[in-house]
Amino acid sequence: MSVCCVIIDQLPENATCLALSEDGQYLSVGHPRGLSLWCASSFRCVAEWSQDMIEITAIQITKVAENTYLLGTVDDMGVARILIFWSEIIQLLRIINIMEDISNRSICITLQVSQGGDYGIASMSCNGAVWLEIFYFPTESWLRELGFAISQKKDSISPILSEVQWSPVAVINKIKPLHCVMDTISESPSQFDSHCLALDGKCSVARACTVHFLLPLSGERKENTDLPNALCMWWSDSKHLLQYSLQKATKSKSDFHCLPGLLWPNANKIVCSAVSECTRYIALGLSDTIVCLWDRNFGSPVSVLSMYDVDSAFFGIHFVDYCPVSVDDSKLHLLVKCKSGELYTVIIIGRGRELRMLQLTERAKDNADLSIVTAAVPFLQDLTLVIQRNGKMYLQDVINKTNVCSLILPANHTLATSCNPVFALNSQHHSLLIQVVKEPLSTEDGNNQLYIFRFGECEIVKPCIITPSDSNEQNTCHFVTLNDLCNQHLQDSSLVVKPSQSFSEVNGEEAIDDRVKTSIPQAKYKEDMSQRQRHFPLQVIRKKPIPQAQQVVWSPANNE
Repeated sequence: MSVCCVIIDQLPENATCLALSEDGQYLSVGHPRGLSLWCASSFRCVAEWSQDMIEITAIQITKVAENTYLLGTVDDMGVARILIFWSEIIQLLRIINIMEDISNRSICITLQVSQGGDYGIASMSCNGAVWLEIFYFPTESWLRELGFAISQKKDSISPILSEVQWSPVAVINKIKPLHCVMDTISESPSQFDSHCLALDGKCSVARACTVHFLLPLSGERKENTDLPNALCMWWSDSKHLLQYSLQKATKSKSDFHCLPGLLWPNANKIVCSAVSECTRYIALGLSDTIVCLWDRNFGSPVSVLSMYDVDSAFFGIHFVDYCPVSVDDSKLHLLVKCKSGELYTVIIIGRGRELRMLQLTERAKDNADLSIVTAAVPFLQDLTLVIQRNGKMYLQDVINKTNVCSLILPANHTLATSCNPVFALNSQHHSLLIQVVKEPLSTEDGNNQLYIFRFGECEIVKPCIITPSDSNEQNTCHFVTLNDLCNQHLQDSSLVVKPSQSFSEVNGEEAIDDRVKTSIPQAKYKEDMSQRQRHFPLQVIRKKPIPQAQQVVWSPANNE
């Protein structure tokens, strides 16, 4: 079997991060001396933004207009920047957190830019306090200012762009942990909100947060647009998922620290989360090994799965496939990763009617066998990319529990960083780009390389590739009217399992009811079950042994 692979030797030394534009045209590379932009097809460097002593540690790129892209970066000093790329030129537009007082400097922890470049979310820290800042980027004004500067060019456009007074970034909102703003906001929280905030308690240490952009759903969508209109987020050690609007703040509004528009309560602390491609479904992993799938259209959980046989805390959760047209007649696949290295697939069929759990990998016996990367491949149906600490890479089928293909690097090549691989997936070209180094290590240029696996050239993987027409059809969410939502909610109410009922059969085994002996103390088990069954159809599932699967090795260095 003939397989096409490419090795790029011209990457900057010690590249720290990679990002591909959503159209697959450009690859942005961060390094210790700034960043560079590469053509994703010819791998020719088309533009550079060089700055000594500025090491870019995180980078994003999104298309804002024809041949024009917006870049968001964070450096090793916690400074966030917004840049624009046009016609082989990269120009700095704004620094998000300009240092005015070195003793009171805000450090940017993470920066997220929405697709299309209209919004940005920055997680900030200063003197132990942590908060979120939501920005509106005036992309239309920037494009007009760029067009005017281009029309004035004479010999070179770069000096003109550096003199442009670019429009400022607007701050929409500043979000602090809820217990920090209850004493400062003017709004009166409801009794339920106050109860939820009391459950969170007061935290004396800095809190991290996880944020996801949300697209409009039924009743919110006024035109066919992919622009987000809200965000959902949760703070560490919190039980609640919060949703905030991305509406612009009025000029008279001085207090940004407002309550969320929606609060999604959960039984225990959230440890990981994921949002489907269409953002209708939100999957949460809770601290007591429970997976909860929320449906934003109905405002209620689709299903709640208790994985009591799992004796390790959750580490991550992912949607494996694209969003189906409707969960009522389709399947949703979730990939759950535990800290011990175990991987599970959760299959949800219909709204709370059937749940299945498949164990993909067992607990790692050696730290070298731990998976440090488990990423769903958006252009490969039901396949995930797994990278282990020992450098092994393979594609795994999350439904059939088989290793479809092992990815083998050429001789004398290893991953550049074994604990944090630098890689990117190109959905347009159906390829994996990953940074490698050639041994023996030397100080000469060319030691840092980019290795590319082209899945479209592999006969084993080719049948799993999702065509653009298929992905577009699957990405179209099912939008319903308010009457449909009410009718569906009434139907779902009749499906709720009563506390006195035993659980239905799942995976060919009898599910565990409250009379079966478990490793959990009976008092705690019965209390948890009685509380959750009042609202959610809950199923407890046993693990099943993993069948031995034949492994197919794909080595670009050899032809089969």
